[in-house]
Amino acid sequence: MKATIRRYFKAAGSILDLAPDTDYSKIINSSTDNHSIRRDFEVLGSDFRKSIAGCNAEKTATSR
Repeated sequence: MKATIRRYFKAAGSILDLAPDTDYSKIINSSTDNHSIRRDFEVLGSDFRKSIAGCNAEKTATSR
């Protein structure tokens, strides 16, 4: 029974991929690859800065 249901889901997924309901080109961002990569690095750098600041604050609090 489990294999049969899995086959039905695969078939439905294939049909949905062939005839999608929406125009995905309108949804996706049309920015350049360079801009997207730059933005990803900015977000990553921001996350690193927050993490390092939290770690330094924790070290300062425990050394007192």
